[in-house]
Amino acid sequence: MLTEELVARFHVPEPTVGTIRTSDGRQADVFNIHHYPVQAVCRVCGKPIRTGHFLRPFTHSEGEPPRL
Repeated sequence: MLTEELVARFHVPEPTVGTIRTSDGRQADVFNIHHYPVQAVCRVCGKPIRTGHFLRPFTHSEGEPPRL
């Protein structure tokens, strides 16, 4: 059980398939630079994540609910 807590606490944010959205809530294409910034739901912990620029990693956006 301790292992599950460590995975949820310390992990690289990865978007869940189908949850990546533009700032206005439309489905985003991560290869289209005009769709940024984008937000998604983390595949590992289920919390909101976001990135502001193409080729930048997703980071957790604490305190903000994801727009789905």
